[in-house]
Amino acid sequence: MAAGSATSPGCALSWPSTAPTSVSGRAPSAPQPRWARPRSSALASSNAQVFKPSAAARNLTAAARAGTRQLFTHTTQVTVARPANRTDALAAVLAHKAFGTTTLADVTHPGLDAVLTATDLATTNAVRFGSTRSGCSRHGTITEPVHVATAVAASAAYPALLPAQERTFTFQHRDGHHQQHTVLLTDGVYDNLGLSVLEPGRSPQHTQHVYDVPFIIACDAGLGELPLKTPHFMLERLSRSFATVHRKAQDSARARLHEWAASGRIDGFAC
Repeated sequence: MAAGSATSPGCALSWPSTAPTSVSGRAPSAPQPRWARPRSSALASSNAQVFKPSAAARNLTAAARAGTRQLFTHTTQVTVARPANRTDALAAVLAHKAFGTTTLADVTHPGLDAVLTATDLATTNAVRFGSTRSGCSRHGTITEPVHVATAVAASAAYPALLPAQERTFTFQHRDGHHQQHTVLLTDGVYDNLGLSVLEPGRSPQHTQHVYDVPFIIACDAGLGELPLKTPHFMLERLSRSFATVHRKAQDSARARLHEWAASGRIDGFAC
C-alpha cells in the first residue's frame, strides 16, 4: 500500500489482487476510494479562507502565544501551541468543499487499503493515517476516527509554505491508552518516495502497517541533476546543503527498490 498524498512531493503505489493503493496515484485497473478524489476548488479557495480577517487574527494570536510560551517555559512535555493556523484553515476548506465529515474508514471498495503519511516533528516518526488503522510506531494505534480532511492537510503541509498541523490523539499502546500531542508536516520530510510503509518484511510487532505487495510504482518528483552553482553566502549555502541531503536521500530510496527487486523481495518496480 502506498504512502503519500496527492499533494506530497513523492508517493508510491502498488496493486496486488487485494492490494492496498494510495490516494496519490491510481492503478490502471484499481478503483480509488471516493474520498481520494477531492475537488480542485477546495485548494483554490483555501487561500481566501486563510486570509479572512478572523482567520488571520486567530493565526497571529496563536502564534504569539506559542512564541511567548516557548520563550518563558522549559519543558519536555509536548502541548498544543498553535491551535489555529493556515494548515487548519486548509483542513477546514477541504472538509467544507470536498470531504465533509468522511473518515478514513469510509472507503467505497472493500479490499483496498489507503494510507496517508505525515511526519510528527515531536518524535521525528511517521504518523500513518489508514483506512484500516492509523497510528505511530512510537505511540501505538489511534483509537478515534480520523477525518480525511485532517489527514490530507497534515500530509500536504510542506514546511516552506504551511505551518505544522497540531493535533492531540488517543493512542492505544502496550501500556494502555494515553493522549499524545503531535506536530504534523508533510510525509516528504520523513520519506519522500513513500517507500517505508511498503518495505517487505516489516514486523507487525513494531508497526501497525504491514503489506505484502509484489510491485511498487514510486513517483519521483525530485530536482534531478542540479545545475552548477558557487554558493558563497549563508542562504545559498543552506539551500544547496538541503538540496544535497534531499538528493542523496532520493538516491538511497531508489537503491532500496533495486535491492528489493534483486533479492526477490518484490517482483518489480517502476520509478
